[in-house]
Amino acid sequence: MTSGGVTYSVLLGLGASLIMDIWAVLRQQATGAPMLDYGWLARWIDGLKAGRLSVSPEQEAPLSVLERVLGWALHYAIGMVYAGLFVLIMGRDWVTHPAITPALVFGAITALAPFLILQPALGRGLFASRTRTPWSARIQTLITHLIFGAGLFATAIGMARLEA
Repeated sequence: MTSGGVTYSVLLGLGASLIMDIWAVLRQQATGAPMLDYGWLARWIDGLKAGRLSVSPEQEAPLSVLERVLGWALHYAIGMVYAGLFVLIMGRDWVTHPAITPALVFGAITALAPFLILQPALGRGLFASRTRTPWSARIQTLITHLIFGAGLFATAIGMARLEA
């Protein structure tokens, strides 16, 4: 990927992740549904080095400030990686002429990561099957990742306007 592609990926990933997080805050304020504490992502990744494939937030010690900071950094880094993958798939022309449908489809596809990796790693099962309300968790995960896709589109619109 060229330096321009990397710049697009960073900006798109930051923008889409920020929009996703704003959505999560608004959802929490409106419904009381808790946001994911990305410190658990950092703790899980750290545990992988020791051969631990999962962590159980209910049975673990409280998260440290460092874990929370690293978790949020990882969250945004993952958003940038996803954006880079999207730009590779769609081509750099999409950034200057964005279309919503591919961004939403890609956002929906990114929901597979929590369904297949993070939720099981946090003891919540494949596709949130071990949560109290699996279908609600699944729908919220999908909506959140659709918001990420919409965030890719909105950020690309903003970038295109700035370049014009």
